Amino acid sequence: MKYFGYVLFALMTLVMVSCQKEPVFRFTGIINGLGEQPVVVSKRVERNTIIDTIYGKNDKITYSMSLEHPVLLTFSVGRRNSFSIFAENDRYDVIADIDSLYMADIKGGAMQQELSALMKANSEIENKMRLTGRSIRNAREKGDMQLEETLLNEMTRHVEEKDNLYYNFISVNGKQSVGAYIACRYLWSKEAATIEEKFLYLDESLVHDPYYQRIKSRMEIMSNCAIGKMAPDFRLNDPEGNPVSISSFKGKYLLVDFWASWCGPCRAENPNVVKVYNKYKDKGFDILSVSLDKKKEDWLKAINDDKLNWNHVCDFKGWETQPCKLYGVNGVPHILLINKEGIIIAKNLRGRQLEEKLSELLDSL
Repeated sequence: MKYFGYVLFALMTLVMVSCQKEPVFRFTGIINGLGEQPVVVSKRVERNTIIDTIYGKNDKITYSMSLEHPVLLTFSVGRRNSFSIFAENDRYDVIADIDSLYMADIKGGAMQQELSALMKANSEIENKMRLTGRSIRNAREKGDMQLEETLLNEMTRHVEEKDNLYYNFISVNGKQSVGAYIACRYLWSKEAATIEEKFLYLDESLVHDPYYQRIKSRMEIMSNCAIGKMAPDFRLNDPEGNPVSISSFKGKYLLVDFWASWCGPCRAENPNVVKVYNKYKDKGFDILSVSLDKKKEDWLKAINDDKLNWNHVCDFKGWETQPCKLYGVNGVPHILLINKEGIIIAKNLRGRQLEEKLSELLDSL
């Protein structure tokens, strides 16, 4: 009898365990106009990575997977038509129209709802910024400098409002993956001091979260190349195959210019750089241009066309070139000014700002 009791207890335990549902992300969607079309599922951590393809059935799709960490999942129909869910192991319901997937109505997931509220508030601020930007252009065209200055101050307030919105979100959600995700998204282009300050909002309980790890790595990179730090050295070949390094320019003020032949803003800025180079090259100033080109002929043609008669290096790896990773470059043009001792003293000075800074440093020489 006692044996039977043990067996009964074991069976009941087995039933209870088998009835417990494994935590899983479950998604059900109705996309009007989808029909039987394929929907590509991708996740976004370092980059978009396709993980699956599902197919509609009478405008309906379903999908499920177990997630080790919350992650941004994107559901795409075609190349430019998609919606995203900040997915955790929870249930989600989505209703959307095929022609406006970005406006999908997403229900479920506490972190997704926090993110949706943030995006709505951000949209309102960006609408104000667009209207103010339009007014600034109109004032400039009319030559109304007083109104333009007033509107520029208004734009500054909008930018501060946007910053505060995101910083507050990171602070409030500092114990959740969605807080780390927004830190990655919004702090990525900021300088080291800002990243370091806002990173403190994130709780150490997220140490294994992929977004936490990414923004921590970014912070370390930007800290290593912050203003006031010794410029990290690298070595690449010039057009003749000779190795060139930053350290070889010690004793000069050096402008390190990340650019590419395909970069419109870079090419537009080149005449300003040519101007300051010709003005200060005999006063202890030099330039090292680091190209993100992948084709040597494109690189050399742009150098010749724009009359860039200074030092150039390239390894034809594009964004994967070591200097980009070393300096956290995620957009071009990206400019660094380094003093005679090899210390970074300014970043992203262009046009008049660059000329004024060089005048301050070199006109008395």
